[in-house]
Amino acid sequence: MSTTKECWSVCGEEFTFDSLGDLLDSRGDELRPGHKVWRGTALPPSLSSLVDADRVIEDIGERAYDFGGEWADNYPEVTPEHKAKLQTLLEQWLAECPSARFYQVVDAKPYVLSCDDFTPEQLEEIAHEEEDAQRAAQAVQTDTAMQDERGRHADWVDDTHAALEARDAKIAAQAAQGGEHG
Repeated sequence: MSTTKECWSVCGEEFTFDSLGDLLDSRGDELRPGHKVWRGTALPPSLSSLVDADRVIEDIGERAYDFGGEWADNYPEVTPEHKAKLQTLLEQWLAECPSARFYQVVDAKPYVLSCDDFTPEQLEEIAHEEEDAQRAAQAVQTDTAMQDERGRHADWVDDTHAALEARDAKIAAQAAQGGEHG
């Protein structure tokens, strides 16, 4: 009953997408051509890997011992036929339950996205997002340049103001010296 299917992951750890299309539809805003994603094979558990007649028999024996002490040693006495019948019964019961929604991932390999993996609409959206990001980066760069220019202008004004104050102080000092000699 164990069937395999393809599964996909953005990070190589959580394979939560059934197809590359599902992955791109859900996470496409983060992905671009050239990004690496992961493809693996989802291997659901077999019924026999989830139920074990030996464990059930062992559990019955432990409960019997808890109830009857040494008098319950070697209970239940199970033939290979009994064990096989119990295993079949457990697997049939489990088959009637809802299917497992978990799996192991095997053969996981990196996959580099190409333009062919995206729909034309997704590629158009990517182009718009990249243009917006470029405009935002240019705006930051322009703002930074303007702030630098304002800083240089403020430094020039401060330097000019200091020079004028120094000149005025020198003139005042000279005037004061000239007044002392007269």
